[in-house]
Amino acid sequence: MPAEQPGLDSMQGLMEWMQGVIVDPRPDDRVEDGESSRAAQWVKPTDNLTSYERVHIYRCQYLIRMRDALKLDYPALARYLKDNRFLALVTAYVQSHPSRHYSLYRLGDNFPEFIARCREQPQRAFCSELARLERAVSQVVKARTGVPLVALPPTESWTFTRLVPMPEMQLLTFFYPVNDYFQSTVDNTPPLNLRPRDSWIAVFRMGFEVARLDMRRHEYRALSALVEGNSLHDTITLATTGPDALDAEEIMACFTRWCSLGLFFEARPLASGSAAAVSDGGDPSADPPRQET
Repeated sequence: MPAEQPGLDSMQGLMEWMQGVIVDPRPDDRVEDGESSRAAQWVKPTDNLTSYERVHIYRCQYLIRMRDALKLDYPALARYLKDNRFLALVTAYVQSHPSRHYSLYRLGDNFPEFIARCREQPQRAFCSELARLERAVSQVVKARTGVPLVALPPTESWTFTRLVPMPEMQLLTFFYPVNDYFQSTVDNTPPLNLRPRDSWIAVFRMGFEVARLDMRRHEYRALSALVEGNSLHDTITLATTGPDALDAEEIMACFTRWCSLGLFFEARPLASGSAAAVSDGGDPSADPPRQET
C-alpha cells in the first residue's frame, strides 16, 4: 500500500513515511509517481540526484538486504539461479511476503511454496524442492534440541516401547535429487545429474552441525513409522513385509545406525491400550503435486 502522509512537523511521521517508501511492495515507477512530491518536502536534492532518487537508494539497499538474508538460508538455490534470476525471484517474493518479523530469520518461511506457485519461474519444480530442503536445514539449525538417546532399550520391551524423535528432526521426500545438488554447493563441485529421481532425506542435528541422511524408500518408511509413534515391534513388522521389505538384520542395522546418529531423544513406553497407526509413508506422490516446468 502507499506510504501514509506524515505530519509536516513530526519526526515519527517522517520515519514512518521513510519506512513505508522503502518497503512499499509496488513497482518502483508507481512508488515514484506517488511519493516524489512528498520526498521533495522532506529530502533536499543534490546536484546529481532528485529528492526521490536519494530515497530510492534506500529502497534498492532494502532489496539487496533481503536478497542477502535469503541467500544465507538458500545458498544452493542462489547458486542454481545465478545473481540476476535470484534477485528477480527475491524481489517478487518480498513484494508478496514482506518482512513482518523483527528478525530476518523468518523472512524465507514461505519461499518454497511461493516458488512452487510462480509459473514464470524456470524449473520451478526443482527450485521449490531445493528450497524445501534448504528451509529444513535452516530450521534445524535454529531449532531447540535435546540430549540424544545413546542406546536402544532391551529387545524384550520392544512390543510396548516407542522411540521419541529429536524435536528438530525433519523427514522429507522429493521428486528430484536435491540433496545431491545441495552437497555439490557445499563442496563447490559441479552438480551431478539433476533429472527427476525420487529421494528420501532426514535432516537433523549432530552436535552443532546439521546433517542430512539420504535413505532408500523402505528405510524411510521404517523411520517414519518410529517418528509417528509406532512401537519398535510394529515398525519391524512394517519394515519386513511388503515389496520393499528389509530382512531382520537390515532393520536392526538401521535401528543401530539411527541411534548412533542421535535421531532419538528417549525410549518411552506406549500408553496402556494404545498403538499408533502404522503408515505406508515415504511416497513422494503424497507431497504436493509436481509442478510443470
